[in-house]
Amino acid sequence: MRNLFRLSFLLILIVAFQFASCQKEETEIIEDITEDEGTITLASPLMSLLFGVSTNDGDNDDFIDGSSCFSIKFPFSVLVNETEINVESENNYQNIIDYIVTSGSTIEDINISYPITILFSDYSEILINNNEELNGYANQCVAGENDAIDCVRIVYPLQFFTYNSETEINDVRVVNDNKELHFFIAGLNT
Repeated sequence: MRNLFRLSFLLILIVAFQFASCQKEETEIIEDITEDEGTITLASPLMSLLFGVSTNDGDNDDFIDGSSCFSIKFPFSVLVNETEINVESENNYQNIIDYIVTSGSTIEDINISYPITILFSDYSEILINNNEELNGYANQCVAGENDAIDCVRIVYPLQFFTYNSETEINDVRVVNDNKELHFFIAGLNT
C-alpha cells in the first residue's frame, strides 16, 4: 500500500511539474533580405522580363489591323467577301485564315466592322470608328516599339508577397492575367 501511495504521489508530482514548468518561447528573427537572397525589386532583371511578358502583344492580329503596336479588343467582327466572322478570342483567328484559304480570298479581302476598340501595349484603349482612324494609328507605329515578350506564357494565377518598407506592411497580391500583372508591376514603387 505504501508503494502505491509513493507511486501515486510521484505521478501527481510529475504531472504538476509538466503543467507548472516554463516553456521555452521560440523567437524568429527576420533579417533584411537583399536581392541576392531572393527579393525581387523593381529594378531587377526578372521584374523587367515579367513586365515585358505582361505587355499587350499587338503582333497576333497584324493580318487584320496591319500594326504590331496595338491589337483589336475582343469581341469584334470582320467581313471577308461579305461573310461576317465573329472574333471572340485569339482562337478565332484561325477561323478567318481557314475561310480565306477555302474561299480563295486574300488577306486584302478582310474588312473590319467598325466601331472597334484598339489596345496599346500598356492596355490603354481608343475607340476607332473607321479605316482612316485605324490607318492613322498604324502609321504612327514605330518598328520595334512594342516590347512584348511573346515567346513565354505565364500560367496564372500568380501570388506576390510584397513588403512596403515605409509602412512596414506585408501583403499578398494575386494576379490572374497579363493585364493585371502589367498594372501590378506598373503600380510598384522603388
